[in-house]
Amino acid sequence: MGAFGFGDETDIICASMREAIMENITKTLLSGAAISALAAVPAMAAGHAPNMHVAGARNASLNVKYLGTHYKTDIKDPKKVTHVTTSFSFTGTLHESTAYKNAITLWHEGWFTRTGTTSASKCITAPNETAKFRKTAHARVKPVAVTGSVSIAGFCALNTGQTFYGPQYTLKDRNATSDSFTGKIVANEKKLSGYIFKIDATTSLTID
Repeated sequence: MGAFGFGDETDIICASMREAIMENITKTLLSGAAISALAAVPAMAAGHAPNMHVAGARNASLNVKYLGTHYKTDIKDPKKVTHVTTSFSFTGTLHESTAYKNAITLWHEGWFTRTGTTSASKCITAPNETAKFRKTAHARVKPVAVTGSVSIAGFCALNTGQTFYGPQYTLKDRNATSDSFTGKIVANEKKLSGYIFKIDATTSLTID
């Protein structure tokens, strides 16, 4: 597996976002600890979005909370979902002595699909995926991409060399005691399938 710059190099495994009433999303970290409880997702009507999945990893100093998934439908066809947005918040502490002028990868996430229609199909990074993060007054924040292995039990088989996106944080202000920024990761499949998948994330840091 490609290096994440933090944690052990183990496979990333996450539960899928399934097409069913009261869908559930679970996520699993590199450490194997669940980072969100089973979270109820609003039921989707006929014509719902294709089965897509979120997987990721985070720096050991951060905690993450799943905030929910929102579906936007076509104004001309209310039964057809066109946008799917999943939201997360990341919180944690960084030490000024190690963060100052030192680029730190805080977390990585991504949307994933599969190469075929059975669980023997390999997991693959969603096409046309991009990331963007807002800068802060205290630090430089830029999007970075890394590669890793993905396996989703009951949906797709282990595949290496898949792409994850996240923020690389470099503290510029030694007097800062806190910082926060927002960002998004978008898989734009509008021309391929008619759907846009987005991860909205807020990162809040205490700096000591």
